[in-house]
Amino acid sequence: MNCNDISSKPRTCALVPYRTFLDDLGKSSVTGWRMRRDGLVNTINISGKIYIRQQEIQRFEERAAAGEFARVPHVPRRGDEVVS
Repeated sequence: MNCNDISSKPRTCALVPYRTFLDDLGKSSVTGWRMRRDGLVNTINISGKIYIRQQEIQRFEERAAAGEFARVPHVPRRGDEVVS
């Protein structure tokens, strides 16, 4: 398999383009930027292009499966006043 081949097949390359990782998760580039900013994933910048290591993807998936990123959903209360 070519390292530049973008598909959902298992990857054998150590580095994966960050955009491919986000596409596989179904997340936008803005969400990806927030994940990087907040330190949820460690990325590598090579000549201006962002990559993520296979080990980092596995670590992220393990942390997600363990519920590390889980939050209690915020349900807004209905107020008596109507804001117009």
